[in-house]
Amino acid sequence: MLSALDIRYFSWPYFFALLILSAGVIAPLIVMKSRPAALFRTGSGRIPE
Repeated sequence: MLSALDIRYFSWPYFFALLILSAGVIAPLIVMKSRPAALFRTGSGRIPE
């Protein structure tokens, strides 16, 4: 476990890493909700409009 001092010094890199990872996870979920057919058609290399 990290101490409070370690978290204070290392929270920013972890915060940005988690932000990027969460964006990479949330964005496909939003696309899935708004355009479910797009996920099943990505195998062709293009997203139908």
